[in-house]
Amino acid sequence: MDPVPVPRLNLKFSVDLDLDYNPFNGKTKEEFVKYIESELHEVLFDVSPAVKNAYTSLITIDDDDQKGRPAWNP
Repeated sequence: MDPVPVPRLNLKFSVDLDLDYNPFNGKTKEEFVKYIESELHEVLFDVSPAVKNAYTSLITIDDDDQKGRPAWNP
């Protein structure tokens, strides 16, 4: 008996993250990006057991230190 094929969907999303970055925490921007990307993958796989693969690619890093936003304190 042949296995029944399972239909798959390929979803593409565009996500912009606005994050606070503290260079004094010991991570370069590149290390911080890799960390965030890894965390994003974890979250995507936790969404559903149906998620089989997750691919991300960094498009740009907008280093906007001039906004002067106050730090968020939880």
